[in-house]
Amino acid sequence: MTDKQPLSDSAASICKVAYDEFSRLDDSLAGLIRKNKIEARDFIILSFVSDQGALDTTQISHILGLSEDKTGKCIQRLIDAGLVKYRDAASKTNGHRPIRVTAAGQVVVDRVQNFEE
Repeated sequence: MTDKQPLSDSAASICKVAYDEFSRLDDSLAGLIRKNKIEARDFIILSFVSDQGALDTTQISHILGLSEDKTGKCIQRLIDAGLVKYRDAASKTNGHRPIRVTAAGQVVVDRVQNFEE
């Protein structure tokens, strides 16, 4: 009934292009990607949380159409890279801790969104 592709299909290809381009052109970001084994899907989550504010794993997985297990692994890579963190230890939504983008994560989001060759 609609010609629109699911968000996960089109977003993955857009993020894959950005991921590949930054891996090729930007040594500091490429180093972060390699060191923390950041995947294109992780950039989707990082960008989404930056746009939407603090969200938990369940919310992110439902909105983006990813399994909670895969979403959790992506979030853990982003936490390990210092790009997101839990909002705070006490806050919980339906038993899940919301994450938010760190200052370093926002720098990455801004660089990807404002990328010019």
